[in-house]
Amino acid sequence: MAKRGTRGGKKVRQRKIAGSVKKQGADPANLSMGNGFGNGWSAATPSERRGFVWWPNLDTSKELPPHTRLEILRKARWADAEVGLVRRAVSGLAGLVGYQKPQAETGDVEWDQLAEDAVLRRWDNPMTFDQAGKMDAWSWQVALTRCRFRDGDNLTAFGTDQSGGSTMQFYESHQIDSGDQTTKNLYDGVYLGRGGKHTAYNIIGTNFDGEKTNKRLASRDVIYHADFERPGRVREVSKLAHAISNVVDILEILADTKHGIKIAAQLGVVMTTQSGAGNSQMSETLASFLSKQGVGTNSDGDDVEINLDEIMRGGRSQSLPAGADMKTLQDSRPHPNQLDLLRWLVRDIAWGAGVAPEILWEQAGLGSAATRYLMAETRRWIENQQRIQRHACQRMWTYTLAQEIKAGRVPEPTTDRWWRCKWIPQADMTIDRGRDGALEIKQIEKGLLTYQESYAKRGKDWQEEMRQLAKEKALMDELGLSEQDLKI
Repeated sequence: MAKRGTRGGKKVRQRKIAGSVKKQGADPANLSMGNGFGNGWSAATPSERRGFVWWPNLDTSKELPPHTRLEILRKARWADAEVGLVRRAVSGLAGLVGYQKPQAETGDVEWDQLAEDAVLRRWDNPMTFDQAGKMDAWSWQVALTRCRFRDGDNLTAFGTDQSGGSTMQFYESHQIDSGDQTTKNLYDGVYLGRGGKHTAYNIIGTNFDGEKTNKRLASRDVIYHADFERPGRVREVSKLAHAISNVVDILEILADTKHGIKIAAQLGVVMTTQSGAGNSQMSETLASFLSKQGVGTNSDGDDVEINLDEIMRGGRSQSLPAGADMKTLQDSRPHPNQLDLLRWLVRDIAWGAGVAPEILWEQAGLGSAATRYLMAETRRWIENQQRIQRHACQRMWTYTLAQEIKAGRVPEPTTDRWWRCKWIPQADMTIDRGRDGALEIKQIEKGLLTYQESYAKRGKDWQEEMRQLAKEKALMDELGLSEQDLKI
């Protein structure tokens, strides 16, 4: 972070730097010439024209202290709850990533079908999938992505129910904490092994008596969800860390602007004279006019008081003193410069989240070529996020299937690689379905695209679709129908 101090403060820092450079044998005069501490790198040179850059720790494992991570987490959750743009950046992007379904691929078609049926029976039902009974496997995947974007990381623990089937227990980022544990290799809720490997996690909570609890979960029994930007970090920070300050600035600018508009709206008219704006006496006169004034007579000829509401409905007007004029205030807020600043802040938030600003904010003004490029770039981003998601899904598939085999609901596999499967994401979004469909047909005809790849783009299992197609053709043959007969 760049900090600006007083001129005296900068001079003190310069003297300290000059003294340090003298010890190293460099000429302090070079510091003011943009020579980067005497070696030519201006990026390392202090300057009166720039703020001081503060980044105190180069040890990656210690650059994100627990209290810093938790404070960012707290603010990110507040922003997600209060700001629509942030909700779009969290829930909207998680929805773009979506969920993926498994397709067993051991080579034994019959066993693959039995395995898929057994696993999906549990995954489709929240009561058999989730220990808390809240999510099925598909909403679980979206929730993992959402919490990873907002909080930085989360945890899923493996468990079993009375039938021996698998269950999943979800833990959010704030529950992974050192608590009152003081073990040497425990840092920010993570037990560290050689090379910084995660060996276990400490989960904090409270029991029914309100007492604090600590539970240790071995890494082999959990799935830790995080997208590490820095390999040396112990925990990952919220993807909104770069955006928090900008979000607060946006809200403050909008709040001040809205407050100004409201105040201006309450001052509907102003009375002026030839010598300038009305003085305090004139303001009082206007105020009294806007309350009640004897400005008319009733049907009996008696004077009556008419308030502002009656004036507005009746279209009556106040007689003004000589030389006075009444004007309506015109408020030009928000100023175009303010709107440009807000757009810039939004763009900074979006690029930091990894997507183009048009994905989060608005697509107005984009041409067809720009839109196609934007869709292709977003597709690349989604694929990278789905790759991260697949690591968690594969472990969950392997554990669930192993428990079904152990319980005898799935026969013993016929191959050593019984855990193999492919993951089918949800259907791609496109603005040119007809154009893309025609291109796919040509690619299939030329052998450049397989049926498996084509169906996967639509979020479908190609084997199931082929079986269904075979059934339909068999039924048509049985009924003596041709494709021409089905055309309307």
